[in-house]
Amino acid sequence: MLMDLRQRLQECSDELWETIGRAQATAAPPPSLDDGQRPHNPDIEQAKLILAARLGISPGDAFQVLRQVSQDVNIKVRDIASVVVLASP
Repeated sequence: MLMDLRQRLQECSDELWETIGRAQATAAPPPSLDDGQRPHNPDIEQAKLILAARLGISPGDAFQVLRQVSQDVNIKVRDIASVVVLASP
């Protein structure tokens, strides 16, 4: 059962990275956010850094990618961020 969960997580991770790539390719320039609007969830912060490093973008742009993916797949940003963190080596 644990192997099935790991395999499913890997499949979700692969699908998420594909969606992130599509979102990054089609995303409009990110609007400016005030510090009060920035997320303070540790998984979101870590996911921003992971995406920034992997995609070669700023953490602010990485958050915009997370947000765009969230809107595209109708899943909360914090849940997507958790998958990014769990799937990252």
